[in-house]
Amino acid sequence: MGQRKYPPLTPEEIVAILIARGFTFQNSKGDHNYYFHIVKNKKRIVQVDMGNPQYENKWVKLVIDETGMTRKQFYCSTKGTAKKINLKCAAKEELSNWVIA
Repeated sequence: MGQRKYPPLTPEEIVAILIARGFTFQNSKGDHNYYFHIVKNKKRIVQVDMGNPQYENKWVKLVIDETGMTRKQFYCSTKGTAKKINLKCAAKEELSNWVIA
């Protein structure tokens, strides 16, 4: 059986990735937290459902699309998530290669 392209992530893992990439908490509504950042001159708002125990494949892909990052950039944001897809990447190096402005 092959490895999943977008392995499941917890809301806490997604928040850690967003914070590592410069997103800041904007507000919350019920179980949903909203994080904001300007990426490549475009305003990005990402919604994270904190009541969801785990984000599955299609939902992780949606979050990645909302951030404007590639799959590799997203998962390389933290050591734990990079390990989930067997990426050998130095988080600091990946962060510096990602153009935010």
